[in-house]
Amino acid sequence: MAEAVLFDFVGNIVANLASQAIQEIGLASNVGNDVEKLKNKLSAIKVVLLDAEEQQANNDAVKDWLRRLKDAVYDADDVVDEFETEALRRQVEIHGSRSKEVKNFFSRSNPLAFRHKMGHRIKEMRKNLEVIASDMSRFHFRERLHDTRPIANIERKETHSFIRKSTVIGREEDKKKIVEILLKGPPDSNLGGDDGVHHHHHYPADQNVAIIPIVGIGGLGKTTLAQLAYNDQSVADHFHLRMWVCVSDEFDVKLLTQKIIRCANPSDIDCSNKEMEQLQASLRKAVDGRRYLLVLDDVWNEDQEKWDYLKNLLMGGSLGSKILVTTRIQKVATIMGSVETYRLQGLSDDECWELFRRRAFQAGEEQRHPKLVEIGREIVRKCRGVPLAARTLGSLMRLKRKESEWLFVKDNEIWRIEKEAIDGGAKGNKILPSLRLSYDYLPSKLKQCFAYCAIFPKDQEIEKETLIQLWMAQGFIGSYQGSSSSSERSLEEIGEEYFNDLLWRCMFQEAKEDEEGNIVSCKMHDLVHDLAQSVAGVECFRVEVGVKGAQPPTIPEGVRHVTLLKNLSQLKLPNKVRTLVHLSHDYYFGRFPIERLMSLRVLDLHEKTVESLQISSIGELKHLRYLDLSYNPHIGTLPTSITKLQNLQTMKLTNCGLEKLPEDIGNMKSLRLVDLSWNCSINALPASITKLENLHTLDLAGSSLEKLSVDILGLLTRLSRIKGLGLCGEHIKLLHALNQQLSGHLIIRGVEQVRDGKKANLKEKPHLRSLTLEYGGEGDNDDDALEGLQPHPNLKELYVSGYGGMKFASWMIESSLLPNLVTIALQNCPRCESLEFSGPLPSLEYLSLCGLEALKSITSKLRKGDGFFPSLKYLYLRDMPKLESWSVVMEILDGDQEVVVVEEEEEPHNSLSLFPHLPNRWIIKGCPKLESIWGLHVEEWNYLELMQRHWSKKKTKQDKTPIPLILTSSSSSTTNSSSSSSSSFQHFLRR
Repeated sequence: MAEAVLFDFVGNIVANLASQAIQEIGLASNVGNDVEKLKNKLSAIKVVLLDAEEQQANNDAVKDWLRRLKDAVYDADDVVDEFETEALRRQVEIHGSRSKEVKNFFSRSNPLAFRHKMGHRIKEMRKNLEVIASDMSRFHFRERLHDTRPIANIERKETHSFIRKSTVIGREEDKKKIVEILLKGPPDSNLGGDDGVHHHHHYPADQNVAIIPIVGIGGLGKTTLAQLAYNDQSVADHFHLRMWVCVSDEFDVKLLTQKIIRCANPSDIDCSNKEMEQLQASLRKAVDGRRYLLVLDDVWNEDQEKWDYLKNLLMGGSLGSKILVTTRIQKVATIMGSVETYRLQGLSDDECWELFRRRAFQAGEEQRHPKLVEIGREIVRKCRGVPLAARTLGSLMRLKRKESEWLFVKDNEIWRIEKEAIDGGAKGNKILPSLRLSYDYLPSKLKQCFAYCAIFPKDQEIEKETLIQLWMAQGFIGSYQGSSSSSERSLEEIGEEYFNDLLWRCMFQEAKEDEEGNIVSCKMHDLVHDLAQSVAGVECFRVEVGVKGAQPPTIPEGVRHVTLLKNLSQLKLPNKVRTLVHLSHDYYFGRFPIERLMSLRVLDLHEKTVESLQISSIGELKHLRYLDLSYNPHIGTLPTSITKLQNLQTMKLTNCGLEKLPEDIGNMKSLRLVDLSWNCSINALPASITKLENLHTLDLAGSSLEKLSVDILGLLTRLSRIKGLGLCGEHIKLLHALNQQLSGHLIIRGVEQVRDGKKANLKEKPHLRSLTLEYGGEGDNDDDALEGLQPHPNLKELYVSGYGGMKFASWMIESSLLPNLVTIALQNCPRCESLEFSGPLPSLEYLSLCGLEALKSITSKLRKGDGFFPSLKYLYLRDMPKLESWSVVMEILDGDQEVVVVEEEEEPHNSLSLFPHLPNRWIIKGCPKLESIWGLHVEEWNYLELMQRHWSKKKTKQDKTPIPLILTSSSSSTTNSSSSSSSSFQHFLRR
């Protein structure tokens, strides 16, 4: 993709050409010599690539040469992959159970046909590379094996402490917060006044000096904020010594020591000639015993040892000394030893407009151009709070007064605007060059990962797991082998390291976490997205939604990764596309011949009404590694050709209406993750699935496994993660060993068959989030079996249907055993006469009781001072003809905290209620004897007939069945966890 990436790409291909499998097949196919020549030619080209990539910025001929080379390298990668695929195919054939004696001569499995085809392709490729290599000689490239280039090719101004306050907009609050931190001392000190507010988290126990990092993307105003705080009068009065050092570039400890000494003692003009021993003595003399403020601006250093070396020289300052650091990288802040980071946020649109207006118009001139002001405010939204972008775009528009010129800027991406400006001879455009520094500092292994993110639309929430799978599919993540086999790291683990690194460098933002604090998704700032598109160049192409009736765009031949945000039917895709992601809201996929895209690594057609016939030739996509066909319920049956996808790593088939898997799925040797969730008709797994030695994650939520062989049980036990599971009660003992692996949603059907629920060992499954227990009839020991199925306290959702016992299990009604429950749904439990909730349920948001035909009363047993149902948002009571009341019983404690009095509580006073946040989100239907709910009165009840006028009917994806009850307001907003619970809650109610 971008600079320094081709160097690594070629290196990977050279390494793969030397693999044993390719050497063996090459020799057997009589193309061994050509393979060796190809490897040598690529090795010769590789050594000049770093110099060539540096020269292309100022030499169009070099840029064109690199483009031709890149096309050839992609072709070489395809050929190498075909060799490796052939090796996999032969491995499957050798270990296959069926005879392979009879072969079609023209089939792909015929060695003679393969030898002829590959021999021809290798020869053509070698000739092409020889032409490219011969052209290389006219550029006189230098050979380099390591990237020793200067980090940035743009001018980097050295910062200083002075700032004119009148030029700064919108940072007053940030300045106040930073100044407050600077003036506050550690606990028990008398520094910084007596208001009692101490930021002791910045002070390690044994140090006088606190470190405060300001972190944010390039152009956000970190340096400006540091300048404002540095020049504040109260800060100047507070510190005995203030020093400002622009770090940038390399973190040279000796050079930085010299700079700090000059700031501390301007008369020490000879420090440049001193050795480090003399410098450290001078520095310690300058700062020891003095309360100082040191600003280290624009720090990029990630070397812990270098920082510790400098830090040790600075720790002699007196109590209350501060080091204020500005950086784009969270890791920099972390290694500096700071506990808390000040994350700088963007400006508002109004503040950005003010910056833009000052640059784009002379004083008062905007009043004569109301239309330009209107367009300008739209332009400012592109800045997404980044002051540098607002100032730069304002300067760009300073001499432009035609509406068409302003509309061009409004309607185009930043990267395209700057390219047009540069092509037109404009100077000083610096939004992307400034951000480009962050890209230049990336390790080469991360550059292609970052650039690939240009496939996502702006403001798209990017799932971490999916992104890592896409990187894996493109070959961006290489395996790592430690000193022993036990230290080998998985591709997923390496991918997570890459993701976190980009997040720490502010290339990603708005990270979301799950309940355990694990990051699950992120977004990209619009300007960072523009940077990704800029460095990806023509290789990443998004087909946006255009004007209705307009001609579809032409996709250039050099494009390798395509994202469709509109229908595919009228588009012509280049044959060598490697990524096809269809995100159009038009669900129709059409009859596109996907087998023509022979280089595809990624195919994502989720929610596109794809049918089995449309993917019948999918087995021809031999390079495919990522396949998502989720939410296409009309697929029904997977084509048998899919088992030829021996490189496929990730296969997502959620809700595809599948009844079974292909018998030969075991041939898909590279599969690592298989998602079969909500294919409710799958009741068995093929025996060959046990051959998938690389499989580590399986999602079977919503399935109903009835036939489980010993081998299948062994497979499930060795998986590292089972994201969901549905099985019959007779197989309950299988769950005993799946403690750490099992996560997500567990469904047990036919619970009446369970004899001993404790064998499931649900209490030891901390990652289980949702539990559904479905009874198909009455059992002999329903009460005891349910009691033994007590889940781990981390459980969020509980669904029980068809239970035939007389009373519910104690763990279901004792709140302290399941304190994190968000959803409870009990349905069609015909024999239970009473229901008691013991203690408050602080997290409960959704409560549904339906079809409890014998239920007469509900009781909430609480203690004085306890909350009731503080989080409940949705209450649904239906078809309980004998239910008469819902009462509250209070337990009163004596001095020894023991219950001494239990009394019926009278109706609440004023606004006190069981359900303080419930109004307008509850439905009661089919409960004719119910006269009172503690805190609610009959005249306040909203019946279904009334609710139908206010609530929207929500359906799951592709669900065409009518929804009998409506529980979600179309205008209400909930958190992610709430939305997830609501979706599962409604899914349960529809069953």
